[in-house]
Amino acid sequence: MSVPSPRRKRNEEPSANLIITSVFKIDIRLAPMLAILYLISNLDRTNIGNANIEGLSEDLGLTGVQYNTALSILFVTYVGFGTFIYL
Repeated sequence: MSVPSPRRKRNEEPSANLIITSVFKIDIRLAPMLAILYLISNLDRTNIGNANIEGLSEDLGLTGVQYNTALSILFVTYVGFGTFIYL
């Protein structure tokens, strides 16, 4: 006796149950990681402003224009890479 193969045939559509369980497994694994990335992203963006208030510019010897340039570069990368995180 041969045991039937659990694999689908090539032209056979996946069942609704298979799709639902697959999406659920992906969501369970990705959601916590994405939530942590979102939290770290928000903490990092707020900490750069707090660091400047506490004297970051003076410690590094940055003028106002240099600090604003560095901050602009930082936020451009956040926007660039953030689109992939928030999709």
